[in-house]
Amino acid sequence: MKPGEASGQKQKNRNSETMKTQKAKAVFATARNKESGKPLANNTRLVKRGEAFAIRLHQTDIVTLNPDGTHTLNSGGWRTMTTKARISEFGPVGITQTKGHWFVNYPGGQCLYEDGMTIGADGVPTNPVPVDRDKKPAKKAAKLVKKYIDGFCEMIRAKKLENPSGGDCWHCCMKTKSGEALGDCTGDVSHLIDHFEENYFVPSLLANAILEQGYSSPGFIWGALQNGDGDLARRILRNYFGKRRQKLIDAMKGGEA
Repeated sequence: MKPGEASGQKQKNRNSETMKTQKAKAVFATARNKESGKPLANNTRLVKRGEAFAIRLHQTDIVTLNPDGTHTLNSGGWRTMTTKARISEFGPVGITQTKGHWFVNYPGGQCLYEDGMTIGADGVPTNPVPVDRDKKPAKKAAKLVKKYIDGFCEMIRAKKLENPSGGDCWHCCMKTKSGEALGDCTGDVSHLIDHFEENYFVPSLLANAILEQGYSSPGFIWGALQNGDGDLARRILRNYFGKRRQKLIDAMKGGEA
């Protein structure tokens, strides 16, 4: 039995209780303070995001209820038991964990969890990553990413983080008019693999990861990192590389690494 198969069936039966947009509107209407949202559970609130609603755990929107009936999932880099439980409770799918990996259980199947993934209105992921896909490259990618993050955090704890500059990797520091990093614009991750192998801890990469995370005060976050907050750096980098996981695997599978 694959990890989470049993709970997948349980999740299928529970899907009728998933919070949908119409239910969210009704629940949100009862909030005493619309700005802070409606309390749902400990440190968990229902908040409004334009035409959408979101389940917010602490300061992270872990489940976004989109107007078209789809849901967007995001751990914000906080892959904790509480985050997993809240996504499973208020989202359209169940999340299970095996050997540090999260799995999404949905009606009729199971796939790997990825931050930013979209669950369709039918309760099925729009682009599911198969559980058994590319095991060997996936293990290699995970090992390289972990080693790189460990080294980056060690440098940050030593308070040796420098400011981004034009001397950084061009794929990390150069931006398009829309503000997208050159590496992301071209879909090229070979420069990331080079950084892993060279232990090149690029300030611009970390700056991009902070902006991608959507912090309201990125300058404050950067200051905390320069003051040695390695735990914060680890969460940010995990989320950043998590979103590029499949591209890294594909690059390694194709022999680019």
